[in-house]
Amino acid sequence: MSETTYPNVLIISDCDFHHGTDATAITVRNIFSGWPVDNLSFIQLKSYHAGEIIENNKFVLDSRNLQFGQFLTKVRRQSGNLTDAPPVLITETNVNKITKFKQNLRLSISSSADMLNYQLNNQLSEFIKKHNPDIIYLLPYGRRIINLALNIQRQFGIPVLPHFMDDWPSTIYNNSFLSSVQRKLTLKTLKTLFDHCEKALVISDAMKNEFERRYKKCEFFSLMNDVEEYIGSDIDEDRYEEKISLCYAGGLHLNRWASLLELCKIVSNNKNIKEIAVYTNPNDWKSTEHYFKEYPFVAYKGFIKQKDVLKSLSHYDALIFIESFDDNIKEYTRFSISTKIPEYLSLGKSIIAVGPSDIASIIYLKENNIAIVCDDTNRSEWNNILENSFKNKELLKKNIENGKIIFFKNHYRKNQRQKLLEVLYSLKK
Repeated sequence: MSETTYPNVLIISDCDFHHGTDATAITVRNIFSGWPVDNLSFIQLKSYHAGEIIENNKFVLDSRNLQFGQFLTKVRRQSGNLTDAPPVLITETNVNKITKFKQNLRLSISSSADMLNYQLNNQLSEFIKKHNPDIIYLLPYGRRIINLALNIQRQFGIPVLPHFMDDWPSTIYNNSFLSSVQRKLTLKTLKTLFDHCEKALVISDAMKNEFERRYKKCEFFSLMNDVEEYIGSDIDEDRYEEKISLCYAGGLHLNRWASLLELCKIVSNNKNIKEIAVYTNPNDWKSTEHYFKEYPFVAYKGFIKQKDVLKSLSHYDALIFIESFDDNIKEYTRFSISTKIPEYLSLGKSIIAVGPSDIASIIYLKENNIAIVCDDTNRSEWNNILENSFKNKELLKKNIENGKIIFFKNHYRKNQRQKLLEVLYSLKK
């Protein structure tokens, strides 16, 4: 059997590949898990000044590397990181006029700064030459990072493979009257990216279909988050005769807390539910815990390190998946498949999904019959749906069996890695 050949990949993103805990960092880390260390290099964009610009195989860029960098560094100290932070992709809509104006003003400053390019100086050029990448794997989120990748492509002739984790082109600066010019310039730069890319990756089949319709010059491939192995076991049918414990693990931002709260209200009189355990970061919980105080069955369990997620979740009878019903946020998440879905499927557990019926994650779970779905089409029936579903052992068993099939089809690491390698091989010059 021939040994796998791994291309040299330069990853350009704003996430911390090795230590990041956000969904994007987790997904990228999983995608390149097992990749030879010497075949990976990184350009990381940071919204604060790093001590060292070069750390082994990583080159760090911040406002010091921008056009007018020294001036922006001074401004930054007085503006709370607005000048070099990643562009804001979602703004709150249910706020008063003064707050709305302040929000638009802050966005205008950060979006204007995103129009400035990073300088491709000698130090960065030498870093790229040293690591000699075959492919640039790009996580685009705004104009500045796209221009950086395009400038490297022009200078070194390295093909760019962008990977879209969400539909930020539809939302970026869209609700800000002070940032309309910045939006037009960003979308123009995005068009240039597609003009210079043969292929691109997206996070779901729904996004693939939409982007193929929207951007016709590029060939798209769906590459979702993956998990190394399936660790589910046979369902214990007798377990659902007793009180069951549910678990939610993930962020409560993007108004996800409101969906979880709605579920708690529905099940508050359900005698079959012993506990809803919540694993989330302390800041998310601190800002939302007061909403859940009237529900004694809700227990905050702290934050789980990524390496401990599967082990911790395996102790619960069913896992809760939530997305926000907020229309403004739906625009951003509507084509994305959540990082949590592969993790949940790998455990072979029953899944309770709460969220709007018209976003990709909920559609994915519903169409593949791998979850008990509570969405906006059956809101008045949530309590009955949950009670009846947990009494229906055949339904639960079938959901888990379907989930196992989908896991190996779309989320098994070995298969996903081969899919990525085939795309990379086709681009390698």
